[in-house]
Amino acid sequence: MDKDKDGRVTDIEYYRYLLEMNKQRDLDQARSEIRLFAKGLESYKLKTGAFPKTLEALWIEPNDFSKEMVWRRAKKTGPISDLWGTPYQLSTDEKSFLIRSNGPDRIADTDDDLTSRETRLDNVPPIP
Repeated sequence: MDKDKDGRVTDIEYYRYLLEMNKQRDLDQARSEIRLFAKGLESYKLKTGAFPKTLEALWIEPNDFSKEMVWRRAKKTGPISDLWGTPYQLSTDEKSFLIRSNGPDRIADTDDDLTSRETRLDNVPPIP
C-alpha cells in the first residue's frame, strides 16, 4: 500500500484495500452458495433419479435441501440470483450438472465467472 510522507497508509489506499476485501468476501459467499446448490442437486437426484431442470425446483419440491435453505433466502418465485443480481444458470444431463454465476461483472464467459466445477471436491482423495 502507498504511504504518505510520514509512513502512514493513505486514505485512498485503505479504501482500495477495503474494496478488495469486500470483493473477496462476496466471491467466497457466492462459492459457498454454489456448493450448497450442488449439495441440493445431488440430494435431489438421489431421491428422484434425475437432476431438476431449474434451481428453483430445490425450493418447490419437498426435500431436505429446501428446509436447509429457508434461513438463507426467503422462499420466492422466479430465478435465483447471485450476489450481483444476475440469475444463476443451471445445465444438466443424466450424469452431471453445471451451476454458473456470471460473477461481479455480470457478463457471461469472462474471467470472474464462478462455476460448480471450481467448487466441487470430487477429485480430492479420501483421508486414509
